[in-house]
Amino acid sequence: MSKYVHDMFASISGKYDKANDVLSFGIHRLWRKDALKYAGVTKKYPIEALDICCGTGDFITSLDSLCHTNSQITGADFVFEMLPLAKIKTQSFKNYPLIRADALSLPFHEEKFDICTIGFGIRNVDSVDKSLSEVLRVLKKGGRILILEFGQPHIQPFNYLFNFYSKYIMPIIGGVVTGNKSAYQYLPETSAKFPCRTEFEDLLKNAGFKNTSYKSYFGGIAYAYQGTKL
Repeated sequence: MSKYVHDMFASISGKYDKANDVLSFGIHRLWRKDALKYAGVTKKYPIEALDICCGTGDFITSLDSLCHTNSQITGADFVFEMLPLAKIKTQSFKNYPLIRADALSLPFHEEKFDICTIGFGIRNVDSVDKSLSEVLRVLKKGGRILILEFGQPHIQPFNYLFNFYSKYIMPIIGGVVTGNKSAYQYLPETSAKFPCRTEFEDLLKNAGFKNTSYKSYFGGIAYAYQGTKL
């Protein structure tokens, strides 16, 4: 993650949750749970999970609610300022480990995790290919990757309305909530350029994942991608 992106997320960390809820009307929480079910997360048996770019712990919260009570979930984020906020959010149900770690060089041995998740963070890493390679390395055979990320709507005229909202309205609202308008200019700009649908699925395949698929949300505002390490 570049210093610019790191400093940007550090500066909005305290208001990050509030901004997400306001800008998405809270729908992002439903997307996370549905995406985890899409990737096959179940309460049937304990798993060891890693949430990369964990931020303030929203995906950890969703994982905890859907997986077996004896599961172990680790959160990792390069932005240290996010981790205390994740700690506050998650410590009420379990004291999961939260570590500062780079998505391009994960400090875990090979074949450790049953599932790795990345929620709205993959487009901010310096190398998507390297990040996916690291996920493949730390996944057990048969393990799953789940990525939830913004993209470009594919339904007209909804895509025009969303583009107007993200380009002109989102920076104003995000700026008011967090005090950093430029962050909410950067985020929709990266979403508009980031590969989605089959283009991102191809990145998963090129990294070595099999049985890949994707699911769109709200006309293509966001996508869930999943794949398996065979």
